[in-house]
Parts: sequence; structure tokens; C-alpha cells
Amino acid sequence: MPKNVSNIFVVDITQCYENILIQGEHNSSDVITFFINNVYSQYYEQHNKSKHLLWIKIYLNKINNVPSNTIGWASTQPKYGDWISLSKERFIKLNIWLMNNCFVTLKYRVWKQVFGIPIGFSCSLLRCNIYFLFYEC
Repeated sequence: MPKNVSNIFVVDITQCYENILIQGEHNSSDVITFFINNVYSQYYEQHNKSKHLLWIKIYLNKINNVPSNTIGWASTQPKYGDWISLSKERFIKLNIWLMNNCFVTLKYRVWKQVFGIPIGFSCSLLRCNIYFLFYEC
């Protein structure tokens, strides 16, 4: 151990993911809904003449011949391209559906995620950070 270090704290990050509630008080869906409501409220204040929609586009790319998705977003309706509009209500429903419909496969078996948020899900790190940010707010 270096001379200027007096303590080392080690944490198993999987415990964070497993202990985030899916149901009950302060569950992850409620926390995400809280933040979506706040973001859209601020958006309404700043853009009071807009249609209050978030516009999303998924770009399908290939990087080194490997498929890769990139997501773009806009606060006003783009003039061209295949964009998906997301109202606040639709965005909340989408997040709740994602949280309640995560499945894990192992060999030939499939299990539904019932404790916490899935570790391998691409949004899990963001969801974990948002969940703990809720308590800081």
C-alpha cells in the first residue's frame, strides 16, 4: 500500500444493482418517472411554444463490419428522416415496461429479472446512477 493511503474500501458493485427495488417504495420506475417529469417540466418552461415532444432517431452503423447503433435526439421536430416522437407519458411507459420485462438467458433456460436491475443491460449503469442521484436530490 502506498505511504499516503491509509484505507482501502472495496465494494462489490453487483450489490448496487441487485438492491435497487423494482416494486415497493422508491422503486426504480418511480425514480425514473420523477426525473422524467422534472426534465419535461424544465423543457416546458424553456420551450413553451413547442409541442413538448422529444424526438429520437436510431442510426444503424457498421464499425469495422460490426453492427453498432447510435441514437440521436432533438427537442424540435426534424424536417427529414425517420424520427420517433416521445411524449412524457410515452417515455414513462417505455421505461416502466423496460424495467418490468428484463429476461436473462443461460444456456437453454430463460429467467425473468425479479431482483434489481440487470447488470448486463446497456442502460443499467445510467439507471443505477439515476437511482442513487434521487437520494441526493
